[in-house]
Amino acid sequence: MALSWCDDVNDPQYERSTDAYERLTNATDAKGRKIEGVKVPCPPPLFRTYKEASGVHPDHVKLGYVRHVDSERLPASYINHYIANGGAVIPQFGGPGLERATETDAKALEVLQAAYGPERKVVGVKLPEILLNAGNIHCITQQQPAARVCGVRSLAYLQQRVRLLSRVHELG
Repeated sequence: MALSWCDDVNDPQYERSTDAYERLTNATDAKGRKIEGVKVPCPPPLFRTYKEASGVHPDHVKLGYVRHVDSERLPASYINHYIANGGAVIPQFGGPGLERATETDAKALEVLQAAYGPERKVVGVKLPEILLNAGNIHCITQQQPAARVCGVRSLAYLQQRVRLLSRVHELG
């Protein structure tokens, strides 16, 4: 079982990661088998900028959208990914000025590919608009991978949702 893992003892996530790992690895499944914990690295802490926080249009607030706070830590995690038939789409957080996140992006892809094995292709996708709205790929999908056709439809659905959220973000 994969869980988000933080090595930085100064990060509040460290205590949560350690506690979760201990609980998981000391647990058994319904058949009494020990559960294996797979440590997926956390990206470094990412925070909402003032510009990103001020991007919620007043009309959206009237519709129930929550105003964002600048300097708020974003819920960045590789665990919040999309699993489809034959693959998994993993969020990525790196880029210019975010070299540490670029490093953990690569490590997370490596760890998850090893965990899923060769029968699933693991790919990374940057979707900052979703993260800025307090979620990620798993939050915006309702996957039900049962047949190849479903997986293709799920990917099309994901692409449609990403375009929609990107458009909402552009409109502010």
